[in-house]
Amino acid sequence: MEKHLKNGFTLIELLVALAVAAILLGVGIPSFSQAVKNSQISANYNSVAQALYIARSEAVKGSENIIVCARNSDSLDSCGTDWNKGVLVFVDNDPFSHSNSVIAAAFGGEDEILYSQTEMKNGSTLSAWGKANRADPNAMESAFVRYRPTGITDWASGFFRVCDDDRGAEHSKALNIVVTGDIRRGRPANDTSDTPINVFGDPIQCPTP
Repeated sequence: MEKHLKNGFTLIELLVALAVAAILLGVGIPSFSQAVKNSQISANYNSVAQALYIARSEAVKGSENIIVCARNSDSLDSCGTDWNKGVLVFVDNDPFSHSNSVIAAAFGGEDEILYSQTEMKNGSTLSAWGKANRADPNAMESAFVRYRPTGITDWASGFFRVCDDDRGAEHSKALNIVVTGDIRRGRPANDTSDTPINVFGDPIQCPTP
């Protein structure tokens, strides 16, 4: 009876296979890592954009003052100062309780929550910058923005900055709020740079990775 021998891989074939696998992993893993980071940046950008669209829509529709603030992670129904802890949108039934229209906001017992977003995705840092009036020479970092019943904000203009912690400004995003309260994506100024432009016409600046 004739026997059929089953041949396995030779050592050379195994080494070639391992070399090809190593090359594929070397190419694929960085690409996958970049895709994950892009997804995290986009998720955080979209979270803020959604909150702002809700706020502006509800302000106009209900003729009410609506606040978008950084959420306090220690309390789901209060404002904090760190946007990375989340976003809170609520009806501001006592708008005169806020002495400064840029720096701080407070959620009171008479207010009503419309939307709450949990902590931002890791890998990026979120901040907001606004001018209380056009005479201000520089924008100030802000923990909230209020929409009026007309659809405009307390900011003369401002923007949200989503900075990529590892790759810098060229891989980051800007969400601009113009004087009318409209929300627009910050686009690169030209074809030679991917850094988005803020509402004041300047490339956004992010901490050096």
